[in-house]
Amino acid sequence: MVEPISYRREVYRKISHMFLSVFAFALLFWDKQILLPVFITIAVIYFLVDLFRRRIEWIGNIFYRFFGLVVRNEEATRFTGAANAFIGIALTVLLFENSIAIPAILIVSFSDAFAAIVGRKIGKTKIGSKSLEGSAAFFICTLIILSFCNYLSIAAIIMTSLFATILELFPIRKINDNISIPLMTALFIQLTRNLI
Repeated sequence: MVEPISYRREVYRKISHMFLSVFAFALLFWDKQILLPVFITIAVIYFLVDLFRRRIEWIGNIFYRFFGLVVRNEEATRFTGAANAFIGIALTVLLFENSIAIPAILIVSFSDAFAAIVGRKIGKTKIGSKSLEGSAAFFICTLIILSFCNYLSIAAIIMTSLFATILELFPIRKINDNISIPLMTALFIQLTRNLI
């Protein structure tokens, strides 16, 4: 069993995770056609750095100097959550319109971060590797984010929040949640937007 990183390092990791919201806020001010190539370039570059840091020592040394504090122990031999997050964001922006991509990115940025911080701090009721308390934090944060989507009904907001929370609590096997959460949540928003 892999030892979890300390709570302090987890908080630092999730604070850095919240900076993914910059991608969402950028979409509010700049054209998607300008930003999408930038997002894809960032995803490709980070993916390649993440790949080669395990194969080329000097790249690994530089990588850990800058990101070592927020890298989980198990990520020493696989891709980091950040690499997957950049890919998930780029795909979400590519496949969905801004009004849907923005809340999906904010959810993976903030709801996922608060779930981990609350779950690690006060999570007592365990559900697999997660906690009910962390899931409650994810649900509440998602409700708040979606409440700004004036094109969604109250029912759609609640259903989407519940769907995203379940997706975070029971992640799809072999697909990193930094990819599945924004993509699947965006798809669910699109469906509920049209049906409810």
